[in-house]
Amino acid sequence: IVIVTESINEEISFLKKQFKHIDIHYRSGSVLSHKDQVRLNIHNASGALIYHDNKSGTYANNADEYDSRIIKSYLAINHLITEPNKTLILNFSEIVNSKFIKSQQNNNAILFNSYFFSAKFISLLTKDRSHYSIFNELLSFIGNDFHIQKFPSLTGKTFEEIYFLMNKSIPIGFFRNLRMVLIPDKKEILKEGDELIYLSFGSRGVKLTDYNKPNYDNESFKHDFKISKGNQLNNITIIGINPRLPYILEELNKEKVEIQIFGSMNIEHFFKSLKQLKRSFDINNIKYNMIDFSSEDDLNEKINPSTMQKVLVLSDENSFTYQPSNKSLDEITLFKILKIQYLKNNSIENCNFDIICEIKDPESEEIFKKILGELGDYVIGTSISAKIINLTLVHKGYLSLFYELLQKGNADLGISNFSDISQKECSFGELSGFSYLNRNMIPLGIIKEDGTSVLNPEKNLIVKNNYKIIFLYMSDFLL
Repeated sequence: IVIVTESINEEISFLKKQFKHIDIHYRSGSVLSHKDQVRLNIHNASGALIYHDNKSGTYANNADEYDSRIIKSYLAINHLITEPNKTLILNFSEIVNSKFIKSQQNNNAILFNSYFFSAKFISLLTKDRSHYSIFNELLSFIGNDFHIQKFPSLTGKTFEEIYFLMNKSIPIGFFRNLRMVLIPDKKEILKEGDELIYLSFGSRGVKLTDYNKPNYDNESFKHDFKISKGNQLNNITIIGINPRLPYILEELNKEKVEIQIFGSMNIEHFFKSLKQLKRSFDINNIKYNMIDFSSEDDLNEKINPSTMQKVLVLSDENSFTYQPSNKSLDEITLFKILKIQYLKNNSIENCNFDIICEIKDPESEEIFKKILGELGDYVIGTSISAKIINLTLVHKGYLSLFYELLQKGNADLGISNFSDISQKECSFGELSGFSYLNRNMIPLGIIKEDGTSVLNPEKNLIVKNNYKIIFLYMSDFLL
């Protein structure tokens, strides 16, 4: 893999640990010089990742300037590529700026925004903390993960037949002519050239069994059940401002959640900057307070812990646009968490809220784990986007798949109590058969009473009444 950048950031550091063969090339001047182009040796690479880290902060307040560097590097590299299977990932600050390369873009150019994916994952955790372990497994090459490949032996079969032939795996859809179809109709036929998307353990081969539709007690299932929303999230308190915040607000807006934000930016500048971004969320649903976290009087006056349901502490860059990486931000995040816990412990009213925080440096993980304990979770945002880049370099279809799964809309991951679905225990195979044939939902796994998630369990595993079910289902919200 070739990486073109100006400095190494956290995501690139993560990728270096995943791949043995990475060549990092630093730009000289405003665009790659001819000498740099020769050194790239792009013909011997399976793909290239085009970054602009902006370590100097030169373009910190101008996404257009940032993205112009990406475009120039892409144009310089694109004419060197003659093979049709080279993958080029372009990490834009604003995807909208990709319109300027439409006339030059080849089919292997993949548009990416690292802020988008880390923000969407953070948003998922505000709804249900169980998503952490689920996606931690799905985004790695350990345990169960999604696979995308052609199965000539299944060509001409209906998706219903495929669903019950793959007894050790869970098919969820397919790619056809670069278009992804999730939870297809039961009578949809797999055509020649289609690539099947399925959940399976590790990289071992898929074993097809005889077509065996499971028998299930139709009367024991509740035919009118819907994916439960868990504990309804009515309000969320967000502490800190950074480029991920606008994407988080977009997702929370879909849930009609009351949002209260605390930051060090003055109120007028906050709303002016937010409006300039032209994101798809209702700005009238956002309350903002300027606060000085070093002032105990300011904290006591402006923050009421008894009214908080969920607290999201972001790595505070005090800006909506790109800023140079600063690992000391984790120390500030930790300081804010301790302040919030202090307010909670000293409140005369009953306080019951979860804390979710964003950290920058993986080396900070252990201390945050100890401080948060059972009260919350942390997200290393850079590792999420790096893992998705990692998978996309294997197959570009992964980008489309996680683009959909990490946000509300079209096909969604949902979690429901098994007791809301069935009146008595049954096998996972029986649950799978009923859910797909009658409700057009695909069970992907279970969550046990102790919170342990198990993806793609054995079909004969007995699902107990106190378990939760992880579903893939069609949302009523369209992207």
